[in-house]
Amino acid sequence: IEAAEQHYTRFLDSMRDHDRKMPDRFDEFVVRAALTAKFWLARLKTQKLGMERSQMLHMMKESEDDYRWIIDYCTRNPDVQCFNTELELCKEVVETMPLRIQRLMAS
Repeated sequence: IEAAEQHYTRFLDSMRDHDRKMPDRFDEFVVRAALTAKFWLARLKTQKLGMERSQMLHMMKESEDDYRWIIDYCTRNPDVQCFNTELELCKEVVETMPLRIQRLMAS
């Protein structure tokens, strides 16, 4: 999981500007790859095993932030049609994440 995270992160970092900010809009040739990398980073953050509860909560919140970033990107760029299926999954995850966090805190 860590190696995958590193590779996805490096890929996304290569798209940052000189101020280390992500672009408001990706080039049409890399938009699907960039959104997919962000999607898998969000997913991987919730798949790590052997963490303490506080670490798991932190990773779940980071994951939710990543999913929200994807939703925001697609909202700002509605012509991005290549990610519609994954976008719906992101919306579902964001809707259910508070319940997942609550269950983790109660366990």
